This record gives sequence, C-alpha cells and structure tokens, in this order.
Amino acid sequence: MMKRFSKKSVLPFVGVLSVCAFALPGVASAASWFVDPGGAFPATTVLDSSNAANRLSFTTAAGAGSTCAVATFDVDIRSSSDAIVTSAGFLNCMGTGLSVNCTLTAAPTAASLPWTITNTTTTNITIHNVDLTLHFENTPGNATACATPITSRVTGNLENGSWSNAGREVTYTNAPGLVAHGIPGAPNSAATVTGTLASTNLNVTMRD
Repeated sequence: MMKRFSKKSVLPFVGVLSVCAFALPGVASAASWFVDPGGAFPATTVLDSSNAANRLSFTTAAGAGSTCAVATFDVDIRSSSDAIVTSAGFLNCMGTGLSVNCTLTAAPTAASLPWTITNTTTTNITIHNVDLTLHFENTPGNATACATPITSRVTGNLENGSWSNAGREVTYTNAPGLVAHGIPGAPNSAATVTGTLASTNLNVTMRD
C-alpha cells in the first residue's frame, strides 16, 4: 500500500512502510527458498498482512506511527537464494501515536522497485531499498485535527524478519533499519516495523 504488498500516523510504513534509487542485485543467502510441491523457479508469491492480529504497523522514534488494514507484497522467487519485491500496496492506513487523528488519504507509493530480499538465516530476512512516500491528513469527521498533516518518505532496509514454515509467513517485531523523513521536529527519525506477511497463493518454505 501500491499495486498490492503487499503493514494510524504520519506514515503507514512511515506500516509499513525508502532508501536508494536502485535495488541491490540478488545476493547469495545461507537460507534457501523452496516452493512445494514441485519447487520450480521462478515463482511469484503474494505476501499479505490483512490478518487483523498481525497487521503491518510502523512506529518512529519521534512517536508518530501508522497501521494499515492491508499490506501486500508481490515477491518473485527467482531461485533458492534470490528473491525480489516487485510491487507493494497498502490499504486503509491510519495514524497511531502522535498521529492518531491522521489518515492516509491516498495509497502510499512505492519507488526504487524491485526491492531485494536477502535471507542469511530463516530468522534474519532483510528487505533492501524500501522506498515509500506517504501523505497524512485530517481524518474525515474527526473533531480533533491531525497534529501533523504531512508528506513523508520512508527509506532503508527492513531487517530481522523471521520466517515460519508452518504459517508460510515472515514476521517483523520492532524491526529496525528504516528512516522516516519529513516529520516536524524530527526530520530523520528512526522507524521500526511490526507485523506479519503470509503467502496467500503458494506453499513457500525456507530452510537454513
């Protein structure tokens, strides 16, 4: 959130949730992707965070944050050690924390795609070159005005993801590596991401 990625604030990934203008090339990884049954590459999986208990959310060190009802990433698994995010989409994003009365009035836009995924282990999955632009405004009908109606860009590498074969999903828990730009009083604020993205169309597993 975006074509599909497809995680309340001054940014939804600002849940979440930009770094370089170019994606890193595929990097050999210690953990390996598998697509069962058959295991043929390339394969495209859709990672989705619409589970209400595990929605993608973003929090900045400045105290502003956001959560999205749906975050969807299209991931091309090109080999057992090479995967990229080709599109990222977010829906129904709202502000949290200091941005609790803000809403994302337009879908976040992703840039610098594709974003490279590296998986040195099943508990250390990084999405490189995340690049999102977010526009937060007053929530319609809310008597309390949005304190920080702004446009912000989120960039960096989303680190420390952990893959579960049982759930066919990657979970980020207060994951570091992103920076939110443009927040009043904290123009370059470190940001963390929490949430789970589950494969909705393939039996994707990962093994060390």
